Amino acid sequence: MSAVRVRFAALLWVWLPATAGAGVFNYNNILVGERPSGMGGAYTAVSDDPAGLYYNPAGIVYASNNSLSASVNAYHTGTKTITGALFNSADWERHSAVLMPNFFGVTQKLGPGTFGFSYAVPDAVSENQDQTVVNPLPGYSKYLINFNDSDRTYNFGPSYAIELTPGLSLGMTLYYYYRQSETILNEILVTSDGNPRWTNSYTQRSENGVRPVLGLMWAPRPQVSVGLSLSQASDFKARRQRQTTTVGAASVSSPFQFPAGGNFEDDYRPYHPIVTALGVAVFPSKTLLISGDVVHYQPVGDLVDTTNPVTNFALGAEYYLYSNIALRAGVYTNYSAELEGFAAAGESREHTDYFGGSLSISRFTRNSSISFGLVGSRGQGAFWHADGRILDVSAHTLTVFLASSYSY
Repeated sequence: MSAVRVRFAALLWVWLPATAGAGVFNYNNILVGERPSGMGGAYTAVSDDPAGLYYNPAGIVYASNNSLSASVNAYHTGTKTITGALFNSADWERHSAVLMPNFFGVTQKLGPGTFGFSYAVPDAVSENQDQTVVNPLPGYSKYLINFNDSDRTYNFGPSYAIELTPGLSLGMTLYYYYRQSETILNEILVTSDGNPRWTNSYTQRSENGVRPVLGLMWAPRPQVSVGLSLSQASDFKARRQRQTTTVGAASVSSPFQFPAGGNFEDDYRPYHPIVTALGVAVFPSKTLLISGDVVHYQPVGDLVDTTNPVTNFALGAEYYLYSNIALRAGVYTNYSAELEGFAAAGESREHTDYFGGSLSISRFTRNSSISFGLVGSRGQGAFWHADGRILDVSAHTLTVFLASSYSY
């Protein structure tokens, strides 16, 4: 086998799995809910509307209305660049854009407590990459890559909360958890005399299970509240399928002689960290709210050996300019739990830490509200390729959301 052929095989069978799981250990990718999205996600100690069903269900007992519903529609975009990843020359670039119903929730007083039901999409990706590299290797004139990835996570289910004593409440949400992803990768390497080698890979994953969220809310003073929530997803079943086909020139001198391919299907076990969120909210006046969250992700099981513990932070504020106009702003982190360092053969690691901010404005009428906001983040990190290279990673995301709520 020629040296060129060896290098090409290494590109296909090392680079392909390397890209599939990049960034999956950033746990705070999309903010959920109308008010939390404007406040950087700092909502564990507030949670007194339907968004609280997701962040801390104990807070919904303090909702001011007997019944309230809210919906959030978001347009989420992102770009990620890995410097010099393609043949040590061209940058690796992927873009994502997805329009989605991000959240819906409803609460209703029921018996001694409050019942709720919510639907949330905490992570969604629709990623694309279309690039061409001219003269990528000796004896080859062109390399083309086409990549498409769709990956979404859904949570929906009921909640119930009750006030144990004045100022102290307990709540629980039981989400049905569902994740589905599809990845298609096409690569073409064309020899100098025009013979192509084509590789196609299709990967599908599906996971389903439950994600209970247990919450506590304590108000030691009318102007101060403290929230605590604990959650961990648990899967019933996770299944993956992969099909790979390679046809074409295995080397410059041997075009179209080595068709290859493979199919594989199996069950696997996703590992989910234990998530603990602690929040404090302060109401200095009737027009100002300041809230902060600390959220810790603790790996368990096999995750202990493959990921790091992560702690994210959020700080947000809400200020009423007028009785019917409110401004919200916040900052937050989205650190990666991925291990840093050289990866084993056939694997890679990406560790990218994100810092974000949010801003929104809301207008209220007697029984309804409408909000418009922006959430943006920037990431910097490193990519440890299985061939030994350490590459720089830069990324940014932007979410534009429109939300409405109605109470009666």
